[in-house]
Amino acid sequence: MPASAPVGWRRAYSQDFNTVAPIGQVENVYGVNVAGYRDGTTTTNGREVPGNNGYYYPSKVLSVKNNVPGASNGTALDWFLHTERIGGIDRHMSATPVPHGWANQTYGRYSVRMRADAVQGYSTAFLLWPESGNWGDGEIDFPEAELTKPATGAVHKLSPANPNEFTKVTSNTTYENWHVYTLEWQPGRVRMLIDGVLLREFTADIPDNPHYWALQVETSFKPPTNTAEGHVQVDWMTVDARS
Repeated sequence: MPASAPVGWRRAYSQDFNTVAPIGQVENVYGVNVAGYRDGTTTTNGREVPGNNGYYYPSKVLSVKNNVPGASNGTALDWFLHTERIGGIDRHMSATPVPHGWANQTYGRYSVRMRADAVQGYSTAFLLWPESGNWGDGEIDFPEAELTKPATGAVHKLSPANPNEFTKVTSNTTYENWHVYTLEWQPGRVRMLIDGVLLREFTADIPDNPHYWALQVETSFKPPTNTAEGHVQVDWMTVDARS
């Protein structure tokens, strides 16, 4: 993990997950923000709706594992994506940490080193979401993609919000190997980088109001089968504010 923020930025938050935490203990070790969205909740505006049985269950999904191949300190935050039957429903389980908490800031530099198994039916949608909760105040996604496909990024159209109106970029980078994904949000522009290499710069529909960062992993539009399972892993993550 970078020890300090680049020139022009100051470190606001960092986590390198160097303490092991079994499934169900991440909140106790790292706090409620790393656990994120609570057990049994769904997002009605997105893909995880009861109709496809996608649910957030951090207590059954998240852990911090040791001896993770390729992790810089050998440890990593781990999502165990799988299905369990609860209350007579087969629930496809994922989780969405909110690492910096709901400590909204306007503009920032967000970096995460991560990888994932190519599990059918699950997606990443790491995103900046407006404090207001109003979709028309902006949404920025990176990295975002089904786990079987290359990573993409998107800047959504500002108000009036329309889920089908956004500017998108698609990379050649798949999730199986470790990569550093960086989102830089500054006045009038957003830059997306993979391993320090610029993927695209956006200059339209750039929000100027407070947002928070969520590491959302969810079911895809076509949900997983009950036997689909695998892992998303994060080595470290940092948040920088403008200095």
